[in-house]
Amino acid sequence: MRKREILLGFLAFVTIFISSCSQEYVVNNTKASSLESLKVEKMKNLFKKHNWNLDTTIPEKERNNLILQMDYDKVKSFLEDLDNGIKFEKKDTLVGYVKKGTSGF
Repeated sequence: MRKREILLGFLAFVTIFISSCSQEYVVNNTKASSLESLKVEKMKNLFKKHNWNLDTTIPEKERNNLILQMDYDKVKSFLEDLDNGIKFEKKDTLVGYVKKGTSGF
């Protein structure tokens, strides 16, 4: 009888331990997903602010994964440069630049 009580107590302890570990995983996973969703919303608002429409031809989950790979500051800088207009200077390194008096080939 005593062995059964000890075994039952041990099984209850193991069950509670496993249950608490699985709940910790859910909490950590939820934190990560909430941070990801915040970043996606922040990026969507950035695109909307600059009058860019997101691609609707791909599934939203795939689009969100692509957004998560983007760096916010770089995207913001790029969009601001486009809004302000990009100025190019004529230099020998520009593709398609041909000096006067020379052939393009």
